[in-house]
Amino acid sequence: MARRVLLLGKWNLAAIMADRRISDEELAAKLGELTGRAPHPKTVYKWKVATDRPNIRLDHWDALPLVLNCSHADLIGKEEN
Repeated sequence: MARRVLLLGKWNLAAIMADRRISDEELAAKLGELTGRAPHPKTVYKWKVATDRPNIRLDHWDALPLVLNCSHADLIGKEEN
């Protein structure tokens, strides 16, 4: 099942990946290790360049903060309370 992420701020996946020096292929492999289903690196690229509502599977969405060592709020540009 895919989940469309509502962006209330700036989508920061590309910046976070660049900061952590993680390539599309590495992120896809790490997500595959955690979820049992690796996205194609081109899919990860589509997530990075998305400007509005990236289409991300729910299990991948839940695993992204674990792989990137950040929060969901960091990914979507919201302030945590």
